Amino acid sequence: MTSVHPLDRLRVGMRAVVRHRLDDGLSDALGEVVALDDSSVSVATRRGVRVVPRGAVVAAKEVPPAPSRRGAAHLAPSMGDLQRVMVEGWPPTERAALGGWMLRAAGSSDRQRLVDFLDQYAATMPRVMLRNALEHFDKEQRTQYMNLKKVT
Repeated sequence: MTSVHPLDRLRVGMRAVVRHRLDDGLSDALGEVVALDDSSVSVATRRGVRVVPRGAVVAAKEVPPAPSRRGAAHLAPSMGDLQRVMVEGWPPTERAALGGWMLRAAGSSDRQRLVDFLDQYAATMPRVMLRNALEHFDKEQRTQYMNLKKVT
């Protein structure tokens, strides 16, 4: 039975980790295999290309791609940025800017959905928000929703 050398499983271009002997222990070279021949393997690591003699290799295997790094926190999009991008994904029938806020309304186009929402939340909604939601309702319905009390 012939023994397979760990480097025989690698090929140029793959991301791999190569464990090898040093004078004082073991070390790993993690990165892309850039050269592979009968005498050595070259791995492009974050610190540069490391050339490992074939005889010093203890183990080697392919590894998955490096995880993508999130950008610096100060470069991450703000909630306002996300809102400005996403607001176009599901445009409302009515929209108005108020200070730094974007007000959106769809009640006039999907009345049953608005009624269902009001039946569930009208008693706990801020009054200004409720008044705006009711502007297209008749006086009787407005009075009914405005008189709902918060259940404690």
